[in-house]
Amino acid sequence: MENNISNTGVFGIDIVQSPEIEGLGDKFTGEGRSGHLIILKNNNHTNNNLEFLKKVFQAVNLNLSSDCFLLDLGESDSIMVGPVLRKNKIQTMISFGVDTANLGLQIHLQRYQIAHLESQKLLLADDLDSIQKNETLKRNLWNALKELYKPA
Repeated sequence: MENNISNTGVFGIDIVQSPEIEGLGDKFTGEGRSGHLIILKNNNHTNNNLEFLKKVFQAVNLNLSSDCFLLDLGESDSIMVGPVLRKNKIQTMISFGVDTANLGLQIHLQRYQIAHLESQKLLLADDLDSIQKNETLKRNLWNALKELYKPA
């Protein structure tokens, strides 16, 4: 199921005043050649989780390091994601375990349902540890990714 969302009032009001994306340092990695942003909670950035994530994205013909940017947020970190999306020409954002409030988005999204915001596609999922341990969540993620990457 997909949701089309107007951008009116979606991004936090101070998004226009946000400085350039600086200070992210090693929290923001990857080449992002395909315009994908993958957001993780810091505690999900383990070798096991990264290997799982690589396999997931290989299944939809994406290379995690060259096709995607990876943004690693701490447990209580938040960011105004709007400037990151615009500055880096992000077409697809997938957030694992980080809710919209921590991304500076003033909308509620259901997990595993694709939302459209202007030209971007957004997908929220559970954190990687939970997905790996739960077959239903794996299936939900896979079904959402099939929908997200189905041929037009």
